[in-house]
Amino acid sequence: MSIDANFNKFTNTINIQVFGQFDFSSYRFFRDVVETIPSSIDLIVVDLAATHYIDSSGLGMLLVLLHRARLYHKPVRIINAQAQVSSALKSANFDRLFRLHEIKTTAANS
Repeated sequence: MSIDANFNKFTNTINIQVFGQFDFSSYRFFRDVVETIPSSIDLIVVDLAATHYIDSSGLGMLLVLLHRARLYHKPVRIINAQAQVSSALKSANFDRLFRLHEIKTTAANS
C-alpha cells in the first residue's frame, strides 16, 4: 500500500493515487494528504487504477476527503476504479456522492 499525491499547476488539480489495498493501513498516509490540500485547488482526483481492494476504512477515508472538499466547495472525482473496487463503491452508493470515471482525461474535463 502506498499513496502518492501530485499537484498539476496548469489545471490547478491535485491527483491522489492509491496503490494496493485501500484499508486502515492507508489511514495515516491518506489523512496527511487530505490535510495538506490547499483551499485554492480547483479539483481533487482520486485515481484507483492501482487499487485492488477497498474496505469500509477506505470508504470512510473517501468520505473524509469529500467533507474537506465540500468545505471549500470543490469537486472530487474518482477515476479508474477496477471492477471489484468499483462494485464496492457502487454497493455503498458512492456513485451518488462522487462522480466515478473510467479514464483520467474525462475527470478533469467534466
